Amino acid sequence: MESAGAGDVDFRAVLIPVISRADAHELAKVQTACRMWREADVLVQGRWMQLLLRDFLQDWGGASRYRALAQPQCQRCNRLFWAQRRGAFRRCPCVAWRDARPSLTIVSLNLERCADGSFCEWSGFSAARAATTALFQVQFRSVPELSDAALETADLVFLHTTSAKRALSAAEQATLSRFCSRGGTAVLNCFSAWTVNGGWGKELVKFLGIFPEPSAKFGAGYATKLSTAKGLEDLCLAGPWGAPHAYQSWSSILRAMRSEAVLSNDEARCFINLGETNFNAWLPLESGDAIPVCTSGLQESPLSRKTPLWFPKVNGAGQAFLCSNLHWLADPQAWHGGMIRSEGNVILWLNICAARHLRAELSDLGEALHGALHTAAAVELSPAGWCARGFDIADAIGGKCCRQDIDGGFYGFLIPPRSFSLNGVPHELDSCSVSACLFSLKTFRTLSDDPVEAMSELLQMGLLSPEWRPDLPFLGPTSPILVDMVRVNGPRDDPPIFYHRFFHDHAEVVPQALWEYSHYISQSSSFAAALAARRSGGAPCEQREAALEVAMADTTALPWLAQRWVLTGNSRLDTFVNIGARDGVHEDPLHPLLSNPADVRFALAVEMDLEFCEQHARNLPHVELLCMRATKATVPDIVARLPEWLRGQKRPAADLSSLPRLDVLKVDLDGADCDLAALFLWKVLAKFVVMEVCDAVPPPLRFNLHDDERLVWPPKAPWGCSLSYQVQLMKQFDLQLVWYGAGNAIFAHRLAAHLLGLPSPLDEVDCYAKSVLMTMWPSGRTLRRWFYEDNLNDTFIEVRAALTKRLGNLPFTLEM
Repeated sequence: MESAGAGDVDFRAVLIPVISRADAHELAKVQTACRMWREADVLVQGRWMQLLLRDFLQDWGGASRYRALAQPQCQRCNRLFWAQRRGAFRRCPCVAWRDARPSLTIVSLNLERCADGSFCEWSGFSAARAATTALFQVQFRSVPELSDAALETADLVFLHTTSAKRALSAAEQATLSRFCSRGGTAVLNCFSAWTVNGGWGKELVKFLGIFPEPSAKFGAGYATKLSTAKGLEDLCLAGPWGAPHAYQSWSSILRAMRSEAVLSNDEARCFINLGETNFNAWLPLESGDAIPVCTSGLQESPLSRKTPLWFPKVNGAGQAFLCSNLHWLADPQAWHGGMIRSEGNVILWLNICAARHLRAELSDLGEALHGALHTAAAVELSPAGWCARGFDIADAIGGKCCRQDIDGGFYGFLIPPRSFSLNGVPHELDSCSVSACLFSLKTFRTLSDDPVEAMSELLQMGLLSPEWRPDLPFLGPTSPILVDMVRVNGPRDDPPIFYHRFFHDHAEVVPQALWEYSHYISQSSSFAAALAARRSGGAPCEQREAALEVAMADTTALPWLAQRWVLTGNSRLDTFVNIGARDGVHEDPLHPLLSNPADVRFALAVEMDLEFCEQHARNLPHVELLCMRATKATVPDIVARLPEWLRGQKRPAADLSSLPRLDVLKVDLDGADCDLAALFLWKVLAKFVVMEVCDAVPPPLRFNLHDDERLVWPPKAPWGCSLSYQVQLMKQFDLQLVWYGAGNAIFAHRLAAHLLGLPSPLDEVDCYAKSVLMTMWPSGRTLRRWFYEDNLNDTFIEVRAALTKRLGNLPFTLEM
């Protein structure tokens, strides 16, 4: 395709009609042939995602075709349908199916036949069975002998015959081979240090070309990484399968498996075992039928191996996992000590359980993909149908059109129904659907549905320039917050259902938001009960007074409070301390109150960055300036710069009836904010305190990063202190929460709050649920689990571990 030159017809006018009708093959041709690919890519991304959304995400009946798109061959969606955890991609075959547990039937010989070799009955495998139950609709069935009838409905057969009264017969061996030929999965143990029946495990593995060494030495314990070789993607890099909310029943291991902040990639891929014995695997290794599962440093040869092997295509259809000892799967109290509590071991086991599902449901990829996209391309779409509501504007900005839920932060509502409306009417489960809230949908600035008008609006707001490119960073307005409405039901359905999408790099993309919505609806009663139990009993957080002035950010909220203060008969606020002032202008809530020198009786700014200090001096020359790092050690220096009439009033007393003399203290250091604020307030009180909030730790958990010489800037999230920590801290200074939103909070002295006539103190749990959150870490999925899905005690343990990993040796407090 030749691109239009300067003065020719605009390329969009040519490409939009072409791309809006393109199928997958034609999209690929556009990508490789168009010389103006940077611009065309935005359009193609929009069309591609529209095909996926309409025919797969919205058509739940097409789940098998939708799952096929999880294959790594699908490069156009940049692995949108994978879950990224612990720094590596983990296969998630279907976004829609994450909320369901696949069925699974496991068959083993019974306890009477093979004693501790019975996976389904022996107590030493109870933990492994519990893990399986957490992620699968599983049926465990034990049988006295193998037969075609016994294995007819089985997905996985588990065999360990060391202690069996008799070895497998020839008929049973033939049954096992036929089972794999039908696509079944076999887990086989060929331990050969000793045997009860004289079989040495040979009869289990002979059909795979494996020959155990009789009376082999009981091997030492070891830990090694699982391999990432071709053919092991589903086994060592994938999963685990299942719904995130279903992990709750498997205690600490599943909690670690689902948390990118707890479990490192190395830990997730670590295999631990004990007591392995030698076997000859020359034939299957030479032919390529077997793949070593471990990247072991042990001295092994094909003629004498100990570590596990994976057979991805047994008899052309099935799969088998072979090991020479089952300590890796046994309970800690079993044998010489089982190792199922190792995260890598349990992940490996669950992926083995999922192997048959992956093979059955992801087979014939080419036919499924072609048929699905052919159907999608047959429907005509107008440019407005996929361009403005697709990914051309909101999601292309910031380069996140195909982003998934990764460890990259969150901007938006944690309660999913809050982001959806029925033709503009808030969802019935939105807590602000009846009464107006500060963060009701109507208070946002909504972009036009028309792509031309939308681009024009962005240009007029100064958010885009004529030279804008999709790979440039984007910072949307904070007050009012900018959204657009994405229709998520069919074009012929009435009334339309809209997802209100935020313009921000950390906002959730449409498929992710739809999954979160479906997940929440399915368990809304239990989630709502969890939130109700965590509330502190403060005032409801509608913030209606702020809503009337659309005070959605601290930059508009503080000036609104200052104006309301005067209108209620009080003297103008005119004394300020700004710790973390930057240039004094950009995104600083104090700037509107400091800009006119005549309105300022005293103001002090503290900033450590020399360049910002120089800019601040030019921008606000009437403000006293301290160019130094604010720490607990330098707080006395800051206080010393205040005039005596401000310093005279210190910590609160029970009989304090007069208001604090300092009007406003603002602290925004991206560091030990609460430590500095507390030390300052013990020396000098303030009527109002403006704080940046660490939204990464939800209430009622109280997190605070402490002052330390090892703190560096720019910091690694999280920093500062959480909302609940701030609420608890400010109580000792008689300060109450009167405003909260988008990662900032404003506290007012009890007497000042009364004079303002505002509801206070606001309930921090209710505020967190109703307000827009802004955090650089963790993801929205993780925050939702922490806030209202998981048990609070379990959440506390997981958050503490996540913070320890993120912050390293930096000191912090976490309380509950």
